[in-house]
Amino acid sequence: MKKSRFFSLIVCMTAIAITFGSCGGNKNSQTAPAAKPDSTTSMKKMSNAEKVPMVVDFYATWCGPCKELAKVMKPIEAEYGSKIEFKRIDIDQEKEMAEEAGIDAVPTLIYLDADGNEITRTVGLISADELKANLDGLLRGNKGK
Repeated sequence: MKKSRFFSLIVCMTAIAITFGSCGGNKNSQTAPAAKPDSTTSMKKMSNAEKVPMVVDFYATWCGPCKELAKVMKPIEAEYGSKIEFKRIDIDQEKEMAEEAGIDAVPTLIYLDADGNEITRTVGLISADELKANLDGLLRGNKGK
């Protein structure tokens, strides 16, 4: 009887993890407010010479939702590549930068304006339509969709 309950608990926890679509934290595919000022400073260090908006993808190689998001992003990056710069940051390789940016779950996308100011962020796996809406909003100069 105890084994059955344990197995049910494991199945339930797995379903919850898949549903929420992020590795770590308790957020699921949601738009979060801009981060604390210290993370904005960290993001400004990455500002680009072209002075175009930027999307920074914080991910981990072991994260399933991160791998799925990468598949979603690849064709969209090609579509928006001349208007928006895309960067990927592995949180295990760049722990200090991830900490400065306030990353507590992956995948996290941080949307920066052309001056390197954080506009918004999303946490968790998002659809191609949601990503495009956020990118269009970034280009229009507002907070995503």
